[in-house]
Amino acid sequence: MSDRDNDMVHLSFGPDYEDGELILRADLPSDALRGAGDVQMEDPATGERRWFEVWVVDR
Repeated sequence: MSDRDNDMVHLSFGPDYEDGELILRADLPSDALRGAGDVQMEDPATGERRWFEVWVVDR
């Protein structure tokens, strides 16, 4: 396990991709693909706004 596995990322589900959730990188589904951009959201651990990688799953 790498240190990055503990990073939070934003996972969004297709085909709409409007909703999503923050999850640990280690918990990404095997069929998730890295999205083209990042999203700014509130970090649940600190309450501060920060940028998160976007990952998508088409289901």
